[in-house]
Amino acid sequence: MAGTYQVIARKWRPQTFADLVGQDHVVRTLTNAINRGRIAHAYLFVGPRGTGKTSTARIFAKALNCTDGPKADFDVNDPACVSIAEGSHLDVVEIDGASNNGVDQVRDLRETVRYAPAQGKFKVYIIDEVHMLSAQAFNALLKTLEEPPAHVKFVFATTDPQKVLPTIISRCQRFDLKPIPTDLIVERLKKIAVDEKIAVTEAALGCIARMADGGMRDAQSIFDQMISFVERRYPSPMYSMSTDWSPRKKSQRWRQRSRRETTRSWWQSSMIAIPEAAIWCAYWWICRRWCARLCWMRSRKVAGAMPSGEWR
Repeated sequence: MAGTYQVIARKWRPQTFADLVGQDHVVRTLTNAINRGRIAHAYLFVGPRGTGKTSTARIFAKALNCTDGPKADFDVNDPACVSIAEGSHLDVVEIDGASNNGVDQVRDLRETVRYAPAQGKFKVYIIDEVHMLSAQAFNALLKTLEEPPAHVKFVFATTDPQKVLPTIISRCQRFDLKPIPTDLIVERLKKIAVDEKIAVTEAALGCIARMADGGMRDAQSIFDQMISFVERRYPSPMYSMSTDWSPRKKSQRWRQRSRRETTRSWWQSSMIAIPEAAIWCAYWWICRRWCARLCWMRSRKVAGAMPSGEWR
């Protein structure tokens, strides 16, 4: 039914640390911090759109509030993790910084952090687009962010860290999520194509990945749109790859053809290139003789051996 359809970007959203693509440095640091019990009270995820900032924040919240947690290798089907993914967990609060950017909202948050968790071990506050908060709201959050209760964790996400106050950044552990490489996006789209039973060429996936400009969500949205455009589905899992037209093979054939055409054009144009080179050599020789002549005449004028108007 059309009403039950879920777009690829939501259906294939990362649910565990292993699902995150192209952010190995963030995954490694957070995993080690959880396993060693070195969990900070505030984190700041910075990066372009579609690189996994909010997904990383949710996965981190699952690792903190899962059953028998905190642990990095939690079970996705754990009831606590399922409720966090659905947004119904009482101790994981997601706040949109664009629509809750005033002092009053921050004051309400300061009042709620004092209460103990109801379901999990921690109360996790995820503030998306935190740079949209006003300066007064940031200042009202400073004291709570610096010395929060032991059961409170803050996770901020932003695409514009320049607008976040330095006093806020200094109180957080900052993680910069980089744009996802094109080859990793292609690999992810291949996996989606096999699971969704979509026949697609590798060249098409490469084009989609380049159009996404490092954003996995953009690539998945474009891929979803292209599937709707062609309207072709197959009853069995299949993945049609055209390796002859992959970007690497195409570039190799282009280089080989360019070398052949360059060699052929050199031999064909040799009768034209040689006279042209001779003309340029003659022109250079004439200019050199004239320069030498002018220098000699100027030196004689300076020495007084030639009238003032003769050297010209």
